[in-house]
Amino acid sequence: MTVQAVLQIIGLIGYAGVVGLAILWMFIGLAYLKAGRPSLTWWLFVASMGSFAVIFFLLALNVTALPWVKLDMLYTILRPTAFVVAVSGWTYSMMALHDEWKSTE
Repeated sequence: MTVQAVLQIIGLIGYAGVVGLAILWMFIGLAYLKAGRPSLTWWLFVASMGSFAVIFFLLALNVTALPWVKLDMLYTILRPTAFVVAVSGWTYSMMALHDEWKSTE
């Protein structure tokens, strides 16, 4: 087995692990919503985690270098998804910090 093949396997396992973690966190966010936490804050968290899962799934496809994976299509999906992750993740973070700050007063 070549070094390149080992790196591909390690990358695939790592990306798949992040997909699983993002999905788990997405369900944690849904649990917080069900528990009555501020809905906008936690919907942003769920959107961010769902988008993270999509990004890392696509990166896992990229690392496999399968012939049917078209890079131009992959990048067309990755870039706007990364934008959604950034906007929803930062907005969630600021709102969650604000909520925590208010709860300590």
